Amino acid sequence: MIDINPNYQIKINYVSNLNQKQTVKLKIYKKINVLNGSWSWLNDEQVTSLMDKGHKKNTLQAQLDYLKKINKSKNDVLFAIYFRNKHIGNVGLHQINHKLKTAQFGIIIGNTNYHNRQIGKHVWCEIIKFGFTKLKIKKFYTMITTNNIASNKIAKNLGFKKMKKKFFFKKNQIKFDYPRYYLTNKLFRKEV
Repeated sequence: MIDINPNYQIKINYVSNLNQKQTVKLKIYKKINVLNGSWSWLNDEQVTSLMDKGHKKNTLQAQLDYLKKINKSKNDVLFAIYFRNKHIGNVGLHQINHKLKTAQFGIIIGNTNYHNRQIGKHVWCEIIKFGFTKLKIKKFYTMITTNNIASNKIAKNLGFKKMKKKFFFKKNQIKFDYPRYYLTNKLFRKEV
């Protein structure tokens, strides 16, 4: 993982649609997150149905190997998303190019009880702010299937722009349009 304090946290405070104060914390992803079952999220069809994940069965060992890879990498940072002290998802910046100052953004809310609660959009916004300020990233990339209405809405609201080149992936004999998006500091709308 990039050089960052293993106890580093990002605290996100926001007011929900029901006018309730909410707090989400992003903590560096650790072995305890894997052992607590986050590895199984990639086996949940409801979670991965609109992602290029879930093609093959994920295992505890595969996720532990992934954690080792992330920890050795100088081009990745991965956070566990906590809501009310419960690990509900992960968010990361990957393939960080320190020379070009670019990064690939990715998020998964693996606990489906926390879908459609505005958590994702606030996490997206804060991890992008973190990338711009702490890592000095100049351009972010992400890929979202056109069928993923919620993620496309968040991306648009934050200022992401669709690139012209076409990308696709095939899953369960279904071909998905998988456009790539980019975001610069100039395009970024800092409030969601």
